[in-house]
Amino acid sequence: MLENLKKALGKVLVTVEQVAKAEEDGKIVLKEWIQIGVTALGWVWIFKNLKAIKADIESGATQEDWDALNEALKAEFNIPQANLEETIEQALGIITLILSLVGKNVKVNVT
Repeated sequence: MLENLKKALGKVLVTVEQVAKAEEDGKIVLKEWIQIGVTALGWVWIFKNLKAIKADIESGATQEDWDALNEALKAEFNIPQANLEETIEQALGIITLILSLVGKNVKVNVT
């Protein structure tokens, strides 16, 4: 359950991770910009699959499913800066909480 949403959030986190690694030395060189761009190309999948992602959100997943999604995403990615990683993990928790509430109460209109 929530596999399309997990894949979409994973693609975003791959880009965030790449930016964090590139910025670790305080500057981003051309090679790093290209690597960031390559990860951002994965976002095309997100836009092509919005209806499947919406279906995941509205699937009636349990709180345990949402918690498992959050934990799986946190475990999958490693941001080199500890403070940034903690902030991203907190934001991810908030995002999954909001999405779980949206899935229970509000219909999302994606056309």
